[in-house]
Amino acid sequence: MERRDPFGWIGAAIDGRYAIEGVAGELGTIEHVDGRVVETRFPDLIDPVQPMMELRAITNAFAPGFTVTCRMEGDTFEMEDQRNWTDASYKTYVRPLALPWPYTLNAGERLSQRMVLSVNVTPGAVIRPPARSVRLALTPLDRSAPPLGIGLDPAHAGATEALAGALRELHLNHVICAYDPGRGHDRASLARVVEGGRALEAELWLEAVIRSVEGYAEEIADLGRLVADLGFPFTTVLVSPAPDLKCTLPGSASPPCPPAEALYAATRAAFPGLRLGGGMFSYFTELNRKRPPAELLDLVTFTTSALVHAGDDRSAMESLEALPAIARSVRAFVDGTPFQVGPSAIGMRDNPYGVAPMENPNNIRQAMNRADPRQRGLFAASWSLGYYAHFARGGAAAVTLGGPVGEFGLVYARMPFGQAWYDQRGRGLYPVFHVMRGLCGLAGRSLLDVTASIPRDVQAIGINGPEHREVWLGNLTGEPRQVELWGQVAGEISILDEDAFVAAADDLQALDQGAKAFSGRGLTLGPYAVARLRW
Repeated sequence: MERRDPFGWIGAAIDGRYAIEGVAGELGTIEHVDGRVVETRFPDLIDPVQPMMELRAITNAFAPGFTVTCRMEGDTFEMEDQRNWTDASYKTYVRPLALPWPYTLNAGERLSQRMVLSVNVTPGAVIRPPARSVRLALTPLDRSAPPLGIGLDPAHAGATEALAGALRELHLNHVICAYDPGRGHDRASLARVVEGGRALEAELWLEAVIRSVEGYAEEIADLGRLVADLGFPFTTVLVSPAPDLKCTLPGSASPPCPPAEALYAATRAAFPGLRLGGGMFSYFTELNRKRPPAELLDLVTFTTSALVHAGDDRSAMESLEALPAIARSVRAFVDGTPFQVGPSAIGMRDNPYGVAPMENPNNIRQAMNRADPRQRGLFAASWSLGYYAHFARGGAAAVTLGGPVGEFGLVYARMPFGQAWYDQRGRGLYPVFHVMRGLCGLAGRSLLDVTASIPRDVQAIGINGPEHREVWLGNLTGEPRQVELWGQVAGEISILDEDAFVAAADDLQALDQGAKAFSGRGLTLGPYAVARLRW
């Protein structure tokens, strides 16, 4: 369990996790199991393998005049950079990954482990109490807001067409159409997903999994002919070999896989004139460990989920803290090739670390959920705003979030899993619909970087429009937050919070209908609330 002291993160914690804020890129001292003591730094760019190994103790500063030492006894510990999975931490753990597993404990064998946390304070050192409000600063950025899209599974194509009238109001830039023969997809399912995507009047991208290892070129050529028969509806093709859908641990042998260079060459031949994307349909973790030859691609792609290691609200929202480092790390190894992220969501669309995401018949918050109840609440609205804001600042060429309906949906459609309140009504928009609609409207406009003094509590993004400025603010916490604006603002404000929930479920124009005059230097955001300011 991580602990937060009254003034913020102290760095080390009793389960061996180190928060990234104030730690990433900073100095630390390692004591190894053989007694050696060395100076090092916590990784700034995300390390694809273990950055610290054979650990006995780690010492680092967490504030001027304050250091903390975490001593780990009873086994050999090592560290993972858990930002790979969007956790907001580094994690020390046992047993070392290089040792064989599973392993046997003999009857009666006793294991003894201990962690000792020691804090050293320089005389006179003081930690300032936390601020009572979040201060925002506004700075123009020399780039445009990235286009925003969604993913579409063939299973949801019919419901998407039925709800296309509402979904077209999003004005999506693109729809990523999933195609995987290993899941039973064929010409008919591809035709369905194309029709569903066309109903949304957005650009269509193909996300194709290639199942054959030896016959990959023929499989890609066949897919090219199938797409040609459908009239070449796609502008972009994203391609990945099936073995890359699963994780390969550091030091383990990789499964047989088509060579990336030949795979991409075959795809270009089968899809002439289309933009080619590659990388990973699984998570950034796998992209970081198996980096593609980016110079052969027009676009590098990967996804994330907020629920890989934990399912509580705090951990899920903290996953946003890792996104700036992910964007920096991707830019560092793609060498100028544009990157896009998604389709991503709070829940897991696939599980690279097991057979499948968790079933969730009781509609609970848990790690590795596919269908997570927070997708239908204010939580997803605020989380999605924070996600887009981080990657817009981080230089993503495009962002893809969720889907039209279903586990990662924006609009209600009846599904095999329960959707409390919406099932009883038989209709409705999720709060995230309105955020996605608003963010889609920012695409292509000059970005305003809106930075927060406490970025884990509030995220924001804005644009310089031809007629007005517009800023979106999201409270990432379950408590009200006071927000100090960058100066006096006179315009209008729309708020999506618990009081507006029912109206937002029924009205496509809820934010516009609920807009009110605003003049001031501050405002209060309710739990997980989102606000839009225009002036």
